[in-house]
Order: sequence, then structure tokens, then C-alpha cells
Amino acid sequence: MLEMFIYPVSGVMRLWHYIFADLFGVSQSQAWVASLFALVVTVRSIIAPFSWMQFKSGRFAIMMRPKIKRLKEEYAERTDKESILEQERRQKEIQEEYGYSMAAGCVPALIQVPVFLGLYQVLLRMARPKEGLDATVHEPIGLLTSDNVRSFLDTRFFGVPLPAYNSMSPEQLAHLGTDQPTIHAFVLPLIIAACVFTTINMIVSTLRTRYSIDHDSEFAVSTYRFLIVMVLVAPIGLLQAGLFGPIPAAICLYWVANNLWTLLQNNGMFLALRWKYPYDNDHRAFQAERRAQRAERVVLKKSRKKALRRLRNRSLIQPWKIAELRQQARTIKNEVREEKEAEKARKKAIREKRREAENEINNEKNAERLEKITRHVEKYKKKKAAKKGLDPKSNNQQEEQTTTEPQDPEQSSTTPPSDSDDNPQDHHPEKPSTD
Repeated sequence: MLEMFIYPVSGVMRLWHYIFADLFGVSQSQAWVASLFALVVTVRSIIAPFSWMQFKSGRFAIMMRPKIKRLKEEYAERTDKESILEQERRQKEIQEEYGYSMAAGCVPALIQVPVFLGLYQVLLRMARPKEGLDATVHEPIGLLTSDNVRSFLDTRFFGVPLPAYNSMSPEQLAHLGTDQPTIHAFVLPLIIAACVFTTINMIVSTLRTRYSIDHDSEFAVSTYRFLIVMVLVAPIGLLQAGLFGPIPAAICLYWVANNLWTLLQNNGMFLALRWKYPYDNDHRAFQAERRAQRAERVVLKKSRKKALRRLRNRSLIQPWKIAELRQQARTIKNEVREEKEAEKARKKAIREKRREAENEINNEKNAERLEKITRHVEKYKKKKAAKKGLDPKSNNQQEEQTTTEPQDPEQSSTTPPSDSDDNPQDHHPEKPSTD
């Protein structure tokens, strides 16, 4: 699956190496290092418009969220077909007002992820070929030939071989012509720089999410909390992988270039969106309102937990009241459970009724589409018949006229009867006798 993305990425890298080495006369090592950075810049520049589309689509979705939420709350209890159609019409009007398109938010991600995987796979396969570093012939990687791979493996940057990594054994490093202190001194600053760029980028993303989070969605709140944890965990994982994992120096260079580009691109796009599409007062008021509602829900949930904890502590201090305290705890739990089940049943009944109405609407729409397709097919057949000089209607009319036209009585009376009608046996003369 990745091969189809490895070919164009490898072609771009080979083109840059040709430009630097053959046209500009740069040495092979410098040409490969420059090609690595040029490859990152080229691929990320091509993908930048799709990233902008994705950022802008997300911004529009956040800006129109107050109107969409209020619209859904207005029609939440309505299950008739007319109300559902009216809700769809009004929601479509809101999306058109903001220029929102769902495809603009999904398609760029489907394009970016495979390209990133192709870029990473090209560099990883070149730095760690499956034939090993000692092989003289290597399997081509996309459009990169065996000689290109061998030349890349012989590349040195500040005296460090690009295939070398920090956790290599001293024998392997000696075979590559380097040692542990040299590779450690080269890789450590690169990994630290990559960690710093990644941390800054994640902090900015967390702050951006904080202002645009959907407080009504528990999934969005959980994702935001997970993102906060990842701000601390991701740099540690990156540092550990770079120092103790089989991460070649070429991949460390890629991490620095790619993370720096991501930091500059995302922050630049965020500032551009904030300047071009600022949040209005309605959105700020809506976010403050929903944040307060979520805080109330959290306080209520904590108060119930505190009440249960208080009853458990009292049961330890007053063991003679254990039965009474347990009954109170069960009462609190049953109230919460019954409240959740009642709300869940009510929403389920509404969803089922709305689903029935939506199915009816979809069936009507499908029937209209089928009728429209049938009309187009008939129209196409008529045009095709007209091009051939045949008109189905005129042919049918001619056939009807020939079948229904009466015979002329005078012509039928003057026509003499044939002998065959009087004596059918005349057509079959008797055979001569053999006596």
C-alpha cells in the first residue's frame, strides 16, 4: 500500500540529488544531506494548501457551533417529518452562511497521512536497508536505484555516517568509521531540538483547543485532557527512542526539519485564521455558558461522590449503623441510576421516532432520485435513436396505422377468389399408380 506513495517521494529526493550533485557540482555527501532537507520542504509545501483547508474547515465548524447547537436543541423533541426537513434546511443554510464543507475537513487528512508515511518510509529504508549495511547491492527504493542507496549509506555529515545511531554496538560503529562519543555528541542536540519543537507545537495546540473545546461532548473533554498528558509524555518518548532505539542519524535530521516546519506552519496558519476569521461575541458567550454548565455537572458529580465517601467513613466510625448507612448509599446510587436510565430511555424513544421519520424521508428521496435517473435514461435513449434516424414514437404510430387501417371493400370484391381457397387439395396432385 505504501509503495504507491514511496515512488513519488523517492522521485522527488532523486531529483533534488541530481540538481545539487550534477547541476551545482556539490559533493555526494552534501548533496544527500541537502536533498533530505529539500525533500521535507518540497513535500510539506505541497501539502500546505491541504493543511490550510483543514484548519479553515475546523475554524468554520467552531464558529457556527453556537447556531448549530441551538438549532438541535430547538428540534430535539420533534419527531415529525416536517420538523426534520425544516431542521435540515436551516442547518444547511447555516453551513452555507459560513462556507463550511465536511469534505474540506476530511479529504486533506486522507491525503496528508499517506504522504507523511511515504516520506518517513523512504528515509528509514535508505538509512536501514534490509540487506544490511555491509551489502554491496541493495534493493531499489521506489525510483532510487541500488547505487543511490549505496551512495546515501556512505554519506557523512560533520564526520558522522547517516546510517549510524546512538544504540549501535562499538563494533558496528567502528565498522562505519566512527565511535560512541562522536555519534552521541551529534545525535543528542538533534533529539533535544526535535523534543523542544514538538513540545512547543503541542502546547500551542493545547491552548488552541482550550478556547474551542466542545464542553457538551465528554469525548472532546477527555481528548483535551489526554492532549495535556501527551505534552509531558511525547517529548520523553521521543528522547528515549532517539537515544536508546535504532533511530539513524538521518531520521534525527528529518525529525528536526519536519518538527520545525510543523511548528512554523501551524502557528502561522493559526495566527492567519485568528486575524482573518476571529471569534465573535456570540461564540465567546456560548463557550462561557457551556463551560459553566459543565462545571455545574462536575460539581454535582463530585458532591455525590463525597456523600458516598462520607457514608463509608461513618460506617467505620459507627459500625452499629452500618445497615442504615448502606441503605442510604444504595438510595443515592439508585437515584442516580434511575435518573440516568430514565433520561437514556427518553432519548432512545426520541431517536427511534426520528429514525423512522428519517427513513421515510430517505425512501422518498431515493424514489425521486430513481425517477430522475429513469427520465435521464429515457431522454438519452431518445437522443440516441434520433441520431440514428429512428424515432420510436413515429415507428410505433406507423405500426399502429398499418394494423388498424380497414381494407377497401371494392378492392376485396373485385379480387377473384383463388382456386386454392375452393379446393385445397388441388395443390397436391395424386401420385401416379404403380399398377
